[in-house]
Amino acid sequence: MVFLRPGQWCVARHGELVRTILGSCVAVTMFHRVSRTGAVCHAVMPAAAGKDGRGRCGFYVACVVHRMLEEMLAAGAGQGEIETKLFGGAALIARKSSAFAVGRSNLEQARAMLEELGLSIKTCCVGGETGRVLLFDAATGDAFVRRLTGRRYTAGGG
Repeated sequence: MVFLRPGQWCVARHGELVRTILGSCVAVTMFHRVSRTGAVCHAVMPAAAGKDGRGRCGFYVACVVHRMLEEMLAAGAGQGEIETKLFGGAALIARKSSAFAVGRSNLEQARAMLEELGLSIKTCCVGGETGRVLLFDAATGDAFVRRLTGRRYTAGGG
């Protein structure tokens, strides 16, 4: 089993199980049935401010989704044959300010990148106010999600 930390991503060609824990971060999974290749990321922020983010590509949704697709195509997947799923993007901090809407921004960026790259989302489990544990089976493309229980954090006094 592989455990993805924030900012990490992997392409699995040997049927690994990949586990990660998401809050406002998002995970995008890609799977190609014929080559039995899977990819998954744990992206923290929508896009790099000022730079292209290549040094820490996995940290940014805008960069890592593109890189994952490149790797899937290099493994023999046809762009129309890739199954894509989206997870995470919770609103863990209750605040009216958009500065605290990282989860929503991550989801918007992920959806925009997938659409721009011509990839449709097969299924998703996103939003809400609690985190998730994601288990991705790179041998089958299956994804299992367990929501974490707990209380929502409040920023500031309200």
